[in-house]
Amino acid sequence: LRSQNNYANFKTQNANREKILLAGSNGGMLHAFRASTGEELWAFIPPSMLPRLPQIISQNVNTGTTSSYQTISIYGVDGSPIVKDIFVNGQWRTIVICGLGRGGQSFFALDITNPNLPIHLFTVENDFVNSKVYFWNSNGQKTEWAHSSITGTNNKNYSRLGETWSNPRIIRVRDSG
Repeated sequence: LRSQNNYANFKTQNANREKILLAGSNGGMLHAFRASTGEELWAFIPPSMLPRLPQIISQNVNTGTTSSYQTISIYGVDGSPIVKDIFVNGQWRTIVICGLGRGGQSFFALDITNPNLPIHLFTVENDFVNSKVYFWNSNGQKTEWAHSSITGTNNKNYSRLGETWSNPRIIRVRDSG
């Protein structure tokens, strides 16, 4: 696949691109840092994390400080980001997929071919409390399916997705022959 689709050219073109380090945080974000200086380039909040962000700040008084607010911890983007070059839609792209770990039943993917300009590809979440699966596409449009409406092994069947501790695997699969 790599030789048929000119991966060597993609690799050469991107040999000098910005090198980054990726790290999740309990602040609910995936952070990208410039490898050469440690400077933060960007942070991404997965759509599935947005409803939990208000839980970061509590209105309980934090005794012993002058602040009237107390920072509390949530479980955020606890999963390990996995990065891989993939061939999709006729071109090579570098993507990262990350789970929330104890932060939730969700995975998200970003295109980081240009490490200074990440592009959201998708987010999927299983809300077992409300028996729904949510999917956000690359435009951020949210779709939801009730567990009862999901049948078989179609692409919506994330109804058994639990906390996403496992590192995702990015593998080649046959699509339309």
